[in-house]
Amino acid sequence: MCDIRIMDETANVAESYISMGLIAGDGGAWYLPRLVGIDRALELLWSARPVGAEEALRIGMVTEVAPEGQSLARAIEMAGTFVRQPPEAVRMYKRAVYQAQTMALDAHLDMMSSHMAVLRNTPEHRERVAGFLAQKKP
Repeated sequence: MCDIRIMDETANVAESYISMGLIAGDGGAWYLPRLVGIDRALELLWSARPVGAEEALRIGMVTEVAPEGQSLARAIEMAGTFVRQPPEAVRMYKRAVYQAQTMALDAHLDMMSSHMAVLRNTPEHRERVAGFLAQKKP
């Protein structure tokens, strides 16, 4: 499953396994309810109906809808924003967000505190703080 999903405005998607007498063996029955809720996931899995881009955005299947033919360019643009962030912080955020789905809040906060302690000691953090402070006016 992708962390961020961008869909062309002209595209349609469907979980159509059932129309062939099958079920989604690729994780669709695990991911889809987490994106759209159990009731909508079952409706989509049982009906195999196509979902257009605007509906996919509205129900949470996709993060963003791009103009026709621009989904790859938009994905590259978005990725360019992400790669300018400190890589270790990006990795820790991803891990924290996914692990939070199965953790109690207190355990999650403990984990985040540990991650923060690690990140505070990175050269990247020190450089960025110094750069931020250098821009401040007295």
